[in-house]
Amino acid sequence: MVEVSVNDSLTLAETVRAIFGIELSKHPAIKHALNSLIKGNVIAHTKEALGGGVGSRNRILIHRDQLNLVHNAVVLQGLFSDTKSITKLLKDQGYRFKMADFAKTILVGRQSIVGVSLLPTEVSRFLDMLTSDADLRTHRLPQPFVDLPQLVLETGTSTIQALLAQSSALSAGDTMMAHYFNGDLELALQAAQAVTVEDNKLNQFKRLIEREYADAKEFDDLLDILK
Repeated sequence: MVEVSVNDSLTLAETVRAIFGIELSKHPAIKHALNSLIKGNVIAHTKEALGGGVGSRNRILIHRDQLNLVHNAVVLQGLFSDTKSITKLLKDQGYRFKMADFAKTILVGRQSIVGVSLLPTEVSRFLDMLTSDADLRTHRLPQPFVDLPQLVLETGTSTIQALLAQSSALSAGDTMMAHYFNGDLELALQAAQAVTVEDNKLNQFKRLIEREYADAKEFDDLLDILK
C-alpha cells in the first residue's frame, strides 16, 4: 500500500461529503458499496490506528488522488447495483465496454427512468466516456442524473431493482441484463433462456451469463465435495 501522509487523506465520510455534499451515514447503500471496494483494495487507502492499545480500532483514510475513483464508483452504483459488477467495470475495460451497451439501452432517449431524472447531454458524455479508453480510476465520469438514484429511490433500492419492478416494460434481453447487474445469476439465466432474438451483442451477453453461472455452479459443487 502506498505511504501517504495523513494530511493528504480524508475519512470516507469526508471524501463523500467533499464530492457529493451528502452525509454518508444517511446513505447505507453507498457506504456498503464503498466499504466493499476498500476491502477489495480497489480504492487506495491507509489504516490509521485509533489509540495505542492492543486491539484498538483502525480509521480508514482515503488518499486524495482517489476522489475521481470514489466519484465514479458512486455514479456507477446509481445504475448498477452489484458491487462485483462495479469492481469489474472499474478494473476491466473489456467488461466495461460490454456493459456500456446495456447502459445505453436504459438511458438513451429518455428524460427519466423509474422516477430518476436524467440530464440528456450528460448521459451522452457519460456513455462516451464509458465506451472510451479513459481510465476510470483517474478520469471522472459525467454525472448523468439530476440527483443520484441512491438519494431519490427508496432506501436500498437501486435503479436496476426499480427497473425490475417494472419488468413488464422490459424486453427479455433487458430483463436478463437487469438480473445480471442485480447480482442474481440464477434469475439472469432463466431470463437468458427466454432470449431468442438473433442479436450478436445480446447473444454475447447470454453466453457470458451462461458461462458465469456454470463456473459458479462448478465452484459450489466443489465446495460440497470438500465439506
